[in-house]
Amino acid sequence: MYVSEDPVFRQKEVLFPDYIPDHLPHREKEIKAVSSMINSALKNHSQIANIFIYGPPRTGKTASVKFIFRKLKEGANAFTVYINCFRVNTRMGALYTIIFEFIRKVKPTRRIPSRRGVAYDELYDLLVSELKKTKAFPIICFDEIDHLLPRGSEVLYDLSRLKEEAIPALLIMVTNDQFVFMNVDPRIKSSLRPVEEIPYRAYTLEEMREIIRMRIEFAFQKGVVDDEAVEYLAEVATEIGR
Repeated sequence: MYVSEDPVFRQKEVLFPDYIPDHLPHREKEIKAVSSMINSALKNHSQIANIFIYGPPRTGKTASVKFIFRKLKEGANAFTVYINCFRVNTRMGALYTIIFEFIRKVKPTRRIPSRRGVAYDELYDLLVSELKKTKAFPIICFDEIDHLLPRGSEVLYDLSRLKEEAIPALLIMVTNDQFVFMNVDPRIKSSLRPVEEIPYRAYTLEEMREIIRMRIEFAFQKGVVDDEAVEYLAEVATEIGR
């Protein structure tokens, strides 16, 4: 059957918030730095340093982590976990998400434990036991971590304790607020060290123009969006990112 070409869109999914392109312009330096830290940790567990990414909103922080996770070759020795702390902001919720992703990616034939009626300590012991048996290396991103800290910050301390069990783990903490840990319990802050900081600066207007043009080129048919609209969108996005 003949299907006519959409007169407006080429790829609608390019406009979706969760869309991650194959290239993130103007974030090559940051992506290279984070990737290098992850690769060093995978090769030498004694060189593990947690990663703290901060910067204004709409500057590619989340996209960079998801881009790196997509490129990272997962297997028996490494698996990634992405947690949006706006949605999962409790100690129990974060731990259950990690166990869920471990079973889904490393041991898919194992039954996922019920979240109801299971004590936190029981789930934590299960995670320790499984990580020891499989020698799996979790790389865990806590995005918008400021939403976790008021209620669930203790999970960061718990995960940092994995090194006491000779279990490697790397935490990536993402936020808009450079000083988000200022009022966190000193014991938790100490447990996270060493920490490597990766600041994300705001895009310039010209960089934002290029990013928006690229999205429009992939999303819309030629001529649907004019240069004036691109300029307006770039100005608005640049202002939000400051």
